Amino acid sequence: MKKVVEELEELDFTREANMFTGPYDVIAIAEAESIDHINNILLNDIRHNPGVRDTTTCVKIERKIVKN
Repeated sequence: MKKVVEELEELDFTREANMFTGPYDVIAIAEAESIDHINNILLNDIRHNPGVRDTTTCVKIERKIVKN
């Protein structure tokens, strides 16, 4: 898992990558210009990584700032 996180961190579009317990071992946040760009990232960069078995994509549609 650590190697996958390190490799994701090296990609320009990755904003955050972390290891988790539970149903997902790694969760990464990426930024792209369009849905087509996200698709290209998944097909050409992430899914070709031998340490990635499966992906689930969630698209943020609204930004909310939470203040403490």
